Amino acid sequence: MRLGVPVTTCSRFSVPVCRALAAVLLLALVAAGAAACGNGAGGDGVGTPSSSPSASLPPSASPTISPSPLPSPVAEGPRLWLAGARSISGGEGVVLVSQPGGAGPWEMKVSGAAGALRSVWFADAQHGWAVGTNTIVATADGGETWTAQKPPGSYNDLYGVTFVDAQHGWIVGGAEQIAPGTILATSDGGRTWRTQRSKGNVLFDVAFADKRRGWVVGTNGLILATEDGGRHWRTQRPGAEENLWLSDVVCIDTEHIWAVGSDAELRGVIVSSSDGGAHWTRRPVGPGGLLSVSFADASRGCVGDTDGRLFTTADGGATWTKHRIRYKYKDGSGSYPVDEVISAVSMTDASHITVVTGGGLVYVSADGGATWTERHGKCRVSAIYDAYFLSE
Repeated sequence: MRLGVPVTTCSRFSVPVCRALAAVLLLALVAAGAAACGNGAGGDGVGTPSSSPSASLPPSASPTISPSPLPSPVAEGPRLWLAGARSISGGEGVVLVSQPGGAGPWEMKVSGAAGALRSVWFADAQHGWAVGTNTIVATADGGETWTAQKPPGSYNDLYGVTFVDAQHGWIVGGAEQIAPGTILATSDGGRTWRTQRSKGNVLFDVAFADKRRGWVVGTNGLILATEDGGRHWRTQRPGAEENLWLSDVVCIDTEHIWAVGSDAELRGVIVSSSDGGAHWTRRPVGPGGLLSVSFADASRGCVGDTDGRLFTTADGGATWTKHRIRYKYKDGSGSYPVDEVISAVSMTDASHITVVTGGGLVYVSADGGATWTERHGKCRVSAIYDAYFLSE
């Protein structure tokens, strides 16, 4: 659930908390996806399922890889990769890519994966990965072609992926909804994956500052850390907060780490450390669970919630300012507040922020969140769960 240039389920919840959290997030994403199923005001979407070359594939079929090259660039600028689901039930995983600079329609590069694809990451302009339910797909040619990589074990719900270079990467998730968490690692670009000890709890995201030092987050407020590439993981937060769900984590160096999530009442929670995880500070930010976090440096960052709100900080998270993204009508007659789930955010400096919603809308701000412009247009899929902003 993050955007960025390479440098960032209910295991022991009470049953009512699990169901409430799952219901709210699912309804929010389905509603956002339904709103995005029509033609976008800002541009054309990808082809509808009836017109897509892979539309006849059932959700259980092997992923379809697009062999066709991307169209010639029509604009300068970075490209945005999205991971999500195309069917109304969330059963068919997809990977989409924008044109450089946001011009032109989205292009579907992977479709037919069994289950939604929850996370996407690029180590560089050529090497990328996307993960989902018992699924890992990878590209070594900038997304032109994708191949399946086999995770160990018989079943894994995979939620987060990160790489520090084209060879060294980690994936986190859960063996199943009520079983211990999963940490997978590779040192050969994903040709082989090995299991690392996860110490229980379903895990939702992973971030590494370098090949040795990294963090993972999950249910019960659990944060694990490693200083040896994952051969050993230790608990930095005890994981005893049964009503805290941490969904996203980023680190800009080995000292500064931020994670976001929700408590039992679906209120946003931010936890942070400025000493490599030796000490953590917890801050609530009001109603609306948090799904995404990005920091430009040790002081300036942003988080997005499930109701279209963005919070920014300029003092390392000590204080936060709330922003409401407002979409302007094309005829200039007015605007309305965007209330879709914010699936991914990126802050590159104090002024420039990119937001991706669960319905596939992309908004950019060049003034620190005061005003917003729609970019890229809508993509006609059921839900977007993660995004990666690749600077080429």
